[in-house]
Amino acid sequence: MTKRINSNATLQALKPKDKEYLIPDKKIEGLNIRVRPTGTMTWTFRFQIGKKHEKISMGRYVKSKPEQGMTLEQ
Repeated sequence: MTKRINSNATLQALKPKDKEYLIPDKKIEGLNIRVRPTGTMTWTFRFQIGKKHEKISMGRYVKSKPEQGMTLEQ
């Protein structure tokens, strides 16, 4: 079973790995958190227009100070 984001505790538990990885949101299809090897976490949204797939970065999640970045609720 794939891990999904459903709370701030889930975000806080994510750890950097050797390669970048994405964890999808439980409620919103296309919303993911990207975790880089440096520990930087960025919200991304993937969507499709016709046959073209797009991805946008929406903001950073700051693990040490979530209120300074883009939170799960936002």
